[in-house]
Amino acid sequence: MLVSVNGNVINENTLTAVLALCVEPKEKYLEAVGRVFAHKDYRSVAMEFYKYIKYNYSGYQFDAAYPEENKQTIDFMISIGARVLA
Repeated sequence: MLVSVNGNVINENTLTAVLALCVEPKEKYLEAVGRVFAHKDYRSVAMEFYKYIKYNYSGYQFDAAYPEENKQTIDFMISIGARVLA
């Protein structure tokens, strides 16, 4: 599970987002379980998670499934060059 926190003066380490992942190291397979749950600023959080996954799971197959109603996530996936199946 990836967790994004924002250390600030008012509340140190405030939870800002969560993404659950299923990781199969032997098969070099990674799957998003559900979606990114972001308190606010979805795009920045999604990019933070994307960079983390790209760096830490290079060479893995990554799968994620989202309903067509989740336009925000689908648009983000397209913006990073992900192959989107209709």
